[in-house]
Amino acid sequence: MGGFPSILSGKCAVFCMSFLRLDSMILDDEMLAAFRGDGAVTAPQLFPREMFSDFYSEVLTIAGMIAPDAVEEADGSIDKAWMGLARRDRKMASTLYDAVKHSMTLRRFAVSPLLVEAVSTALGDKAIALVDLNFRIDAPSEPQFLFSWHQDYWFSMCSPKALVAWIPMMPLDEEVGGIEYFPLSATGGRILSAKRAPEYRSYSDSILLNEPIPNGKPQRPLVSWGDALLFSFDVLHRSLPNRALDRCRWTVQLRFVAYSDDAFLRERYRPGLVTREHITYLERMEGQRQ
Repeated sequence: MGGFPSILSGKCAVFCMSFLRLDSMILDDEMLAAFRGDGAVTAPQLFPREMFSDFYSEVLTIAGMIAPDAVEEADGSIDKAWMGLARRDRKMASTLYDAVKHSMTLRRFAVSPLLVEAVSTALGDKAIALVDLNFRIDAPSEPQFLFSWHQDYWFSMCSPKALVAWIPMMPLDEEVGGIEYFPLSATGGRILSAKRAPEYRSYSDSILLNEPIPNGKPQRPLVSWGDALLFSFDVLHRSLPNRALDRCRWTVQLRFVAYSDDAFLRERYRPGLVTREHITYLERMEGQRQ
């Protein structure tokens, strides 16, 4: 399950951390060059294992409040806990998802010093805003919630050069999948044409690409447990299907932008909105065509 509006509901949080070193080796010169050229780079091993253990414990605690027997049967597995709830009643699994979106443990990832340092280095500024904190559970039986080809700018706006920190909460492999993207050279760094979906079914499929997919082979980055994939809002990407039979893909998406970014200032430091009734980016584009 996934694809819901921002947990922060459009509000920004600022982290002006004076101790950050913008020449940090978390992202060395080669990695920075890759980010500036391709629009994406993997920042390695930013989070200690105990942060993930704390997250699993929190998920199991919440699941136990919804259905205690589901946790007993899960034997310490968050995948088994979620699937056990879904088998009983899909609404129970949705309740777990809605609860975990508000997790304090997830917010610890957002303010983790090494992540903040990596993001600040990539953005070239110490004063950064956290404009979205999203969370996804991509189950193998629910492909309808996957994102098709899109750019995050369509959803959050702020600036084409804002960035996403995409963080897997468990080990990934080819079966569980991840995401794939086209480097900026394939799109010319443009914000591509988009259109409103014929019917609003979920956040993830509310905006659709409205031009041909670029030529060339998309990149499928290797993102290990503890890493964060950083990519800019103008990078075209999509979710890969989860083909595992008994595992979900649990991920966090944190969206950051520098306060010094002129585009963000022109937006008066307000992210875009996507709801059933309003899609800020498309409404603006439609207004410009009139």
